[in-house]
Amino acid sequence: MHQIRNSCKYVVWKDQKLFHADLKDCKTVVNPSLNIRYTISSKWEISGDVRHNNDFGSQTQLYTGYILTGYNNLDHSIARRVSEGYAQSANLYLKFKNPLKSRFANISGSYSQSHNNYLYRIGYDSLGLAYSEMLELNNRRRSMNFNASLSQYFRTIKTVLKLSGFLVSGKSDRLINDAFVKFYSTPYGASGEVINSSSNWISAEYRYNLSIAGSHYTGKPINTSTIQNHALDITIFPLPRHTLSVYTRYYISRLYTQTDQLFMNLKYTFTMPKTKTDLSVTCNNIFNAQHFIRQYNSAYMLSYSELYLRPRQLVASVRFNFK
Repeated sequence: MHQIRNSCKYVVWKDQKLFHADLKDCKTVVNPSLNIRYTISSKWEISGDVRHNNDFGSQTQLYTGYILTGYNNLDHSIARRVSEGYAQSANLYLKFKNPLKSRFANISGSYSQSHNNYLYRIGYDSLGLAYSEMLELNNRRRSMNFNASLSQYFRTIKTVLKLSGFLVSGKSDRLINDAFVKFYSTPYGASGEVINSSSNWISAEYRYNLSIAGSHYTGKPINTSTIQNHALDITIFPLPRHTLSVYTRYYISRLYTQTDQLFMNLKYTFTMPKTKTDLSVTCNNIFNAQHFIRQYNSAYMLSYSELYLRPRQLVASVRFNFK
């Protein structure tokens, strides 16, 4: 790792002996893994894997300049050290499939733990730029994940139903307000989707997503957020070559900084098969919403970005197909 750090640094010949005095022998590590898969029957299959990986961080932690890690985040690392740790994980999967009845299901569980000899501390300088500092503190992280999903196609009503859910339980060592504490997080959620095409003149698709995130340390709750997302897409075919599409989005949040948001777009399309041309008229932002808030949940921080939207607009377009 020292060699990587110094590979781009010019040193005159007479100073090379002193420059290389602190170099140590390269460390050889092994990252073993084991995968097992067993087919119980034509419908059931079980598989699993265990892994052990050594982790030495990344080369960016040796760079002391500024790195743009996001459109609104400029990271400045002052570590200049190589971390050393390991990560261990075990995963178990159970799959079910019945193509004749159009039924599929998946259940999975995983456990992972990691150890590192350095702990990152995030701070902000006088300009508001984020920087990371590596402290010589041994720390551990543990996490358990459970996922389940089910899908079924009902032929009589030509409807697809999809359900899924997840649960995560995490425990880690953190440095919060200069205090070394045990941090606990328990995010969980569920989602569903219904797709119906039973009629020749209308089709609909509805999607729902629920996400709940809670965290605390040493008995002190930090935050709990609940987010619900609803999406409804309806396509109507009133006449041959005529299509009317309605797109609706409804976002619900329990945060005091965010109110419920409703958005809707309409699109009408007329197709001319002889010329392979589509004439479309779209009405965007029917309810004339002024802004859209996008929320981000992390272990101990809730953040959001506010996007200002264009006012209600009507757009006409023509699309040609030359194939």
